[in-house]
Amino acid sequence: MRWLKRTLLTVLGLAAVAVCACYLSINHIAKTGIERVGPLLTGGEVKVRSVLLSPITGKGRLRGLEVGNPPGFKTDAAFRARTIRVEVDLSSLLTDTWVVRRVVVEAPEVTYEGSLKGSNISKILENVERFSPSGGSKSASRKYLIEHLYVKDGRVRMSASMLGGKAVTVPMGDLHLEDIGDKKGGGASLSETTLQALKPMANAVSKASLEQGKQAVGEVREQAEKGLKALEGLFSK
Repeated sequence: MRWLKRTLLTVLGLAAVAVCACYLSINHIAKTGIERVGPLLTGGEVKVRSVLLSPITGKGRLRGLEVGNPPGFKTDAAFRARTIRVEVDLSSLLTDTWVVRRVVVEAPEVTYEGSLKGSNISKILENVERFSPSGGSKSASRKYLIEHLYVKDGRVRMSASMLGGKAVTVPMGDLHLEDIGDKKGGGASLSETTLQALKPMANAVSKASLEQGKQAVGEVREQAEKGLKALEGLFSK
């Protein structure tokens, strides 16, 4: 019985080593892929501090994701998120359509920088729309599907090029998107899936910026009216 016990312990030890190696490998591949493909998609530097994805459950998280601005903008980044929780259908990674069950973006910070040539957000969307993976590779024909995407407790930093990178912060409404990549169509390309995810976020950013702009105009109008009343008071004396 001793030999059986030793054999079982050896097998379990080898299995643990294999799982650990797989765990480290899949996380390294994911991190490298994000930082390599991200800039090609957005036109700005993309960094992620760590990726932790279980090769057993498919659940994991990204920490410290940062999407830089395309050239010509002065703010330090377009998007930041401390934590993004994900759940991947691991069996789909063996097929041509990768399925992500759930993505939860927690407390992201989106910086909207406007200029005479447009905004950083619109420029990123243009870059994503123009993205085309290198032909002939398996990744070029791969499709993607995100079943649920949640964006919670987001904030929008508003800036303008003339402000030299300074910004004010306003809240952004929560989002819940379903079937990004069109489930009936069997998934979509990387750029199409990214656009379907980014456009509602861009609309939420624009709405938050517009509301802040209206508030600013109202405050300016209120101050102007107070100034006019004060002048009228001076001239009536």
